[in-house]
This record gives sequence, C-alpha cells and structure tokens, in this order.
Amino acid sequence: PIIEAELELKSGSVDVLYDVAKALVNGSPVRFSQSSKAARGYAFAAGEESGPPKPLNAGNIDISDGDTAELALRAILRSCFDQISHNRIVVLETDDPEGPHQLRIGLRRLRSAFNIFRKIIDPAASRDLDQRARAIGAEVGNLRDLDVLIDEIVAPLEPEMPKSVTADALISHIRDEREKVRESVRQMLGDTKTNDFLFDLAAYTESRGWLTPQAIEQTAALACPVRFFAAKALKKRWKRSSSYGQRIEELSIEERHEMRKALKKLRYTVEFFRPIYKEKAVKPFLEKMKTLQDMFGYLNDVAMAEKLTGLPDAKGQKGANIGLATGFAI
Repeated sequence: PIIEAELELKSGSVDVLYDVAKALVNGSPVRFSQSSKAARGYAFAAGEESGPPKPLNAGNIDISDGDTAELALRAILRSCFDQISHNRIVVLETDDPEGPHQLRIGLRRLRSAFNIFRKIIDPAASRDLDQRARAIGAEVGNLRDLDVLIDEIVAPLEPEMPKSVTADALISHIRDEREKVRESVRQMLGDTKTNDFLFDLAAYTESRGWLTPQAIEQTAALACPVRFFAAKALKKRWKRSSSYGQRIEELSIEERHEMRKALKKLRYTVEFFRPIYKEKAVKPFLEKMKTLQDMFGYLNDVAMAEKLTGLPDAKGQKGANIGLATGFAI
C-alpha cells in the first residue's frame, strides 16, 4: 500500500498533476503536507513526535501592496485550501471541537472569496466548487452546532440550575446524538468526493481555473492593482453592514441574522486584504468587529437553544429530566 507520495511536475500543465494524484490515492483520505522533506528529516532526527493533528486557524495571506488582484486571489485561495484540508484531517482523527469550527470557517472563507472576486472570475468553475463547499459546510455545521449546544449553552448553565433540575441527562443525550452526527460527518469527509473536491480546488487555484477563454476585459480586471480592487470590495461590504446598522433598532429576527452574516463577510474581507493596510488601522477595526460578532453570536446562541427541542425523544425519568433541563436552558 502507498502510505506517502511526492509528485513533482517536470513539464506540462499543472492541472494534469492533480488528475494523476487523484487517480493515485484511489479514494483514501489525503493529508496534504505543509513541511519540506528537510524539515521533516530534522524533526525525525531530533526525535520529535507529531502526535494528533491540531486545529488550524486562518493564516496570514501572502500578498503585498504591489500585487495584482489575480495574485491576491491565488494567495487567498491557498490560505482557504490549507485551512480546509488540514482541519478535515483533524475532524477525521480527533474529537477536538475546534476542528469542525475551523473547518467550517475555512469553507465559509472560501465561499466569501468566490463572492468577492465573482465579477472578475469565470462563474462556471467557481460555482461548482462553491456548491460543493456549501454542502460540506452544512454537514460539518450540524456537528459544530451540537458542540455549541453542549459547551456554550447547556454546560455553563449548570451552576445556575435549581436542585430540581440537572444538566447531566441532557448533556449525555446531546453527546449521544453528537456521536451519531460525528460518524456521519467522518464518512462524508473520508469519502472520495471530498478528496476530489480538494484536488479540484487545488487544481483550480494553481492552474488559473478562473480564466474565461478569450475574455480580454477579464485580463485587464485580473491585472488591476490589488489596492484598488480591495478598496472597492471593502466599500461594498461596509455599505451592506452599515445599512443594517442604521436601522438596528427596527431589524426583524431574520434581518439581524442577515446582519450577522454581513459582518462576518466584512471581517473575512478585511482579513483577506489586511497585509496591504497599516496594522495600526486594521487591528482596532477588527477588535470592534470581534465585539460586534460576539454580541450577535450570543443572540444566535439564544436562538440555537431552541434546537434542544428538536433532539430525539428520550423515555422515562431520563426523558423527564431532559425536558426540565431543556426548558430551563431555553
């Protein structure tokens, strides 16, 4: 059995390299290495043990003020790919709740990137990748929601519960459901289709899959300096978020949810283009964004507590205890 492989392109088109890799792995879940052979050799010689994979946050984007919009797009997609491919393995091999969280963030960042650049990329290829990212994100989101129900909604309430109410049965019940969902998510992430998605995303990124044949105007748009493109993208995201902010006292529940998503997209956009702006301007802005997102996140948690009523029913005294704890939490 092939445990590890290195493929090197000597000549020809890079997308064919991904086709060969896809055929070579024959469906086994792929872990893409971020370390050079030299770095791994030195680690081995030093007796370092890798241990279980750790969740990976979004890394810094490798762009500079002199880059074009196309170079920025490639750097952003590479960052999204790294976060998605790494955290896929974390979810497959560990029960760390941060794994599904970071995997879902990576998928959301990818979809935000497609949205930001949609006017200068060929929509056909990106639409397929976007739809597959959305489907994977929905499955992973189910697992993440159950982690949130336990760790951020029910467990913190235990010290506040009266003696007649206990959280033990409810937490145990959610954990049982979480293990079923985890198994389903792992089957999906270990499936050949997820491998194919990652190979296709990598090929799209490295072989300029966003190009539309014979589109002269696209060439000019892709060559636009990133600072001009970023300014337009940020202005658009800000306009949408601030339009909600001006009516914040009147927003319906659905509109508050839309505002929360708009803020999230604005934050991703700021983080994508962060390297081309002065840190003393970006850092305090992102701190305010985090405060806003924490507030809206809490409101979302309040709404999510109602998902407790959608859990499978339990019988007998356990069911009664679960009912009391659910009612208290809501």
